[in-house]
Amino acid sequence: MTSNEAKDLVRYIMEEGFNKQDLSVVERSFTDNYVRHGYGGPSANSLAEHIESLKGYHSAFTNAGSKFSKW
Repeated sequence: MTSNEAKDLVRYIMEEGFNKQDLSVVERSFTDNYVRHGYGGPSANSLAEHIESLKGYHSAFTNAGSKFSKW
């Protein structure tokens, strides 16, 4: 994967999966054994745990989103 392809993938996951809350994007973009190490929040030891935490985040912060100005 080139650096531009990696940037496009991250942008896709953040804009479609996170900003638009389409968790099917997250399911398609990560493997089942995905691990998220805590970054000021709890860690997730699987894709299922990550998705559950995203659901909680989206329900608590309904207008949350990320914006990218430059790559």
